[in-house]
Amino acid sequence: MTRKRYVQVGLGGRSRMYLHGILQMYADTSEMAAVCDINEGRVALAVEEAHEAGAAVKGYPAHQFDRMIAETKPDRSPTR
Repeated sequence: MTRKRYVQVGLGGRSRMYLHGILQMYADTSEMAAVCDINEGRVALAVEEAHEAGAAVKGYPAHQFDRMIAETKPDRSPTR
């Protein structure tokens, strides 16, 4: 089975429920490819949390949204 590739746009208060859901509960069917936010501190924190969970998630600032999509080629974006 091929896992679905996701990106997460916006890393506000509720974003962790999506990130952790994909990294932990649905890791067998889903993959978080990247995260993106206007706040680079939030991006760094999400990338660090993903790495601690064993996932190689890329982080992008908001102005690089198009680059993120082109480089990671996600199947879905759960918060967009």
